[in-house]
Amino acid sequence: MFKKKLTLILTIVLIVNLGLIGFLFVQNKKMNDEMQQIKQEEAAKKEAEKEKAEKEKAEKEEQERIENEKLKGSADLIAINNGIDKMAESYMLLGTIQNNTNKQLTSVSIDFTIFDSYGNQVDTMSASTPSLGIGDTFDFEIISDTLPGYDYDLATAYEVPVANYTYNYDINYNY
Repeated sequence: MFKKKLTLILTIVLIVNLGLIGFLFVQNKKMNDEMQQIKQEEAAKKEAEKEKAEKEKAEKEEQERIENEKLKGSADLIAINNGIDKMAESYMLLGTIQNNTNKQLTSVSIDFTIFDSYGNQVDTMSASTPSLGIGDTFDFEIISDTLPGYDYDLATAYEVPVANYTYNYDINYNY
């Protein structure tokens, strides 16, 4: 009888231990799965951070490239003179434009609007060049086809030079 009780007790202990071992095995499996998931999430987070940093770097490089391609500076009128062309007896403008940009300009034009002494627009004049290198200058001479260089003074019966024209200008260019 003692043997039966002992066998029963040992059987119960064995069953309990097997159940405990099974429970621990399941718990260990869960912990391993959770650890694996955490490692995968950390790896995915690192990969996302790496991709974000690479994207930001590429965007910054593209922005720098675009900034470097932008036209910096301008084409400027560096000298201007107006007066009378005595040979043609007409109004003229002489000047120089300089390319103060960081690019070769493929075309440059300067457009003048001419005003009389009353502020009325009386003519437009323009000059252009097909290209202008960095730092290069373009000298122009424009003679008006419509503005007289001289007015006839009825009181003296002589031609008098017209010196009271004024002008505004715009410089346009492409690169």
